[in-house]
Amino acid sequence: MPQKDSTTILSDFQNPEFIALYLQECLEDGPDTFLTGLGNVAKANGVTKLADSASVSRASLYKSLREGSNPEFRTVLSVLSALNLQINLAHIEKNSDSAMAA
Repeated sequence: MPQKDSTTILSDFQNPEFIALYLQECLEDGPDTFLTGLGNVAKANGVTKLADSASVSRASLYKSLREGSNPEFRTVLSVLSALNLQINLAHIEKNSDSAMAA
C-alpha cells in the first residue's frame, strides 16, 4: 500500500466518514487508544475551534485528551457532538462462561 503524505492524512481527518471509522477502530482497541485517536482528530480539526463547538475550554480539552487522562463521559460526548458524531451501541454475543452473573 502506498504511503500517505501528511496532507492526505490531514484531509482524511476532515472527512466525517473517515473520522467515524477511525474512532470506531480506536474504540475497539480500548479506551486509551480511543482517547488518543480523539486527540488526533481534535488536533487535525483545530483544538480551539473544536473546544468552542463542544463548549469546553481549550485547556480542558487538551487535558481531557492527553495520555493517561480520565475525561468525564459528558466531555467525550460533547466533543463527539461537535464533530457531528454519536455513539451507537450494539449487543455482543458472549459465551455462557463469560456472561455476567445476575
